[in-house]
This record gives sequence, structure tokens and C-alpha cells, in this order.
Amino acid sequence: MVGGSLNPLPAYFDGMHRASSWEGYHYFGLGFLALLGYLFGIHLIRSGRQFFLRMWVASGPYRGLIFILVGVTLFAISNKIYLGNYGPIYFTLPEWVEKMCNVFRASGRFFWLPSYILLFTTLAYFLKEAKKPYYCSMLALLMLLQWADLSQLRHFVREEAHKPVPQDNALRQMMEEAAFVYVYPPAGCSQWSFFYLFYYRTLQYSAAEAGTMINTGYLARYNWHHCRGKEQRFEGLPQPDTLYVVSREFLEQAFWLPEVFVEAIDRGDCLEDKDGIVVCGERELIKRVRQKVPSLQRFEHLPETPRKIFYAWILPTEIGEYGKDGFLYVKDVEQAGYLSLGPYVDLPKGKYRVEIVYASQSAADVVIGKWDIATDYGRRHISEGLLMGTGGTFENVIHEFALHENVKNVEIRTFYEGMKELALKSIIITRLADEVSI
Repeated sequence: MVGGSLNPLPAYFDGMHRASSWEGYHYFGLGFLALLGYLFGIHLIRSGRQFFLRMWVASGPYRGLIFILVGVTLFAISNKIYLGNYGPIYFTLPEWVEKMCNVFRASGRFFWLPSYILLFTTLAYFLKEAKKPYYCSMLALLMLLQWADLSQLRHFVREEAHKPVPQDNALRQMMEEAAFVYVYPPAGCSQWSFFYLFYYRTLQYSAAEAGTMINTGYLARYNWHHCRGKEQRFEGLPQPDTLYVVSREFLEQAFWLPEVFVEAIDRGDCLEDKDGIVVCGERELIKRVRQKVPSLQRFEHLPETPRKIFYAWILPTEIGEYGKDGFLYVKDVEQAGYLSLGPYVDLPKGKYRVEIVYASQSAADVVIGKWDIATDYGRRHISEGLLMGTGGTFENVIHEFALHENVKNVEIRTFYEGMKELALKSIIITRLADEVSI
């Protein structure tokens, strides 16, 4: 629970992502908290030393429900607790508890049931007891207090609700010429897609305006098992009345593209708009699109040297924790294990350079861990090497290697030996030109 506008422990609001969990957000409001405190104080004064005994007797028929609500509330409490902007109070949970509870995504949602029961029972009890005139005046004052305290939240909701819709007339006009639009990569089927949700929302909105079917879009939850079926649409030659869409920014980082894009780019059947959105299709369709939107430029070739940076905060970990600076740190310096796994990237055959950017307090002649390049979830090793101490500064381990066939789910893993400490900043993969020697 965090504060509102008048609460003495206000929360810092940055899209509600700082001192609150946007997945399970709760705040009663100062007016309701004052009402709850008033009723508690009145009964404590009236009952004196018999307060808790009377509460126990009165709760007799509801003890089972109360027991469940208390259990659900304890489960809802995070292991990172803020007092407004202060904190966090942090405690480590056993690994088996985290794995068991992660299936619920946001435990804070479990407090919704207790909070609503507490809200409605408190209001019902107060209205039942409100026999004197001043109770009505008190309720009116508390409502005004509640309204004032929640003003910051109301402003945030209004601001979000009135954000402009992502309109793009050129996109809409392009899509009007097609019956189907296939966007690559499908949303949720690439790490890139999670950082460019606005790209998908813009395409969705434009397709809706054009009345054109689209294969993907922003969803609250994604199912990775459907990705293979979605990607099959991009194999082979372009289909009639179908536009295939990809972002230039994705192309600059992609090591592999489906056949439909490679063939269309080679034939010169791709166009690019001012925002870097590339559309491909059959030649007749591309001609119609170019006539309707003359500002489009022909997209003639792929970037020569794809380079992709995988920041540490997006990489899976076994023994690490993510810092506010985006780096990945060892949680327990005495525990050995994999600090980072992934990024599970698909690489076509060719030559590559890998850079591991990391730091350690150990001296440069001390082995603090190792790295490896693997696929098939660690069962097949391609290359490996040592991680040496850096004296507290960030340095790069650079390694070049060759693949003689297309390889899926490539990992560049870092293993920590349990000595001093280790911090990971990023892993960089660059595809090299064929003439570079390994």
C-alpha cells in the first residue's frame, strides 16, 4: 500500500512503477483509513481491557473466513516493502518458494479480496451505527478527504486515458491496398518485441482504420508455443494481396530473416516510410502502394553488419539479482552458479564476435569464473573461456567464432566461481564480414 496526495508517506509516481506494484496496486485512501482508525479507537475506548476478548467472541461465526483472509494477505505481501518513498525493506525468500509463487505473476492481487471485504464491512457497520446527526457530517468530511487524497491518482488515470492514439496516415493508406498484413516478428515472439510495444500498437490501430486483417498485436499475455505457427507465414514467396511488415530498427539487429523478406528485398519489392517501417509484397501490390503513398522510398539492401546488445537486466539468472543501474550482480558472493543465461538468439551460419562486458573486484590474474557459448539449452558447447578479475572496472572479453550451419537458441552464459563478486553489464553479438579470419 502506498500513499496519495495528502498521506504523510506519499509515493513517488512515475507511471505508478516506483514504490508500488502496478500489477497488484492497492490504496484505501486517507478518508477510509481515518474512518477505520476512528471505529477502531471508539471500540477500544468503550471496551477497555475487554477489547480483544470481545473481538474474539464476536468473530466466532467468521473465524474460518478471517483465517483465509489473513493467509491471503500474508501471501500478497512482497519481499520488497516501501514506506512511501523510503525503503525498500527487503528479505530473501527460499528459491523453492519463489519458483512456486512465480506462477501467480503478482502476489499483490491476492489482497484484492481482503481489501474489498474490509471496505464494505467497515462502511456497512458505520452506516448501521450512524444514528446521530454528526455521523452524517463526519461521513461527508471523510468523503471530501478521500476525494482530495486521491486527486493524484485521478490525474494519472485521466492523463493515461487521454493520451493521443497512434495515428499514421501513410501506414493506413498502405494497408488499404492489402487484404492481409503480417508483422515480423509477431508480438511476444522476440525479445525485441517487448521493448517496442508502441510499434505494434501503431500497426494495430492503422490496420483497424484500414479494415485490413493483421496477424499480431499487443496483448497482455503471450503464448510462446504459438510463435512457430505464426512464423510459418513468412516462409516461401509473398502471397497475393499481403503486406509483410518489419522495422528497420529490428533489421539492424537481426541476424536472421525469414525467406519472404530476403527474396522480396533481393527483387526490389520492398518500401520504407519515414519512420523506418519496411513493407514487402508482390510486385503489383508494391506498385499500387507506391502510387498511393509517393513519399515511400525503395528499400534495397539489408544492413551489412548486424550488431545486437543484450543488456544484463533482460537476461535470465540463477544466482544473481538485478540492480537499479540495470546491471546483474551476484546475490550471494559465496554461491557459485550461472550469473547469466540466454539470450537464446537464432544465428545463421557465418562468423561472429561476442563481447562480454563485466567487472570484478579481484585482481587481473585471478580466475573468478568462466563463459561459454552453447546451444540446445547448454547440452551442446560451441566455445568457452575464463573470466578474470578486472580490479573493479568494467572490461570486455572478446571472442570470435564461426558457425557452419544455422543454429537456434544460442546462449552466451557467464558462470561465477564463488570468489569476491561479479557484475555483468551486457553481452554484445556482432556478425562479421566473411573475409574476417577467426
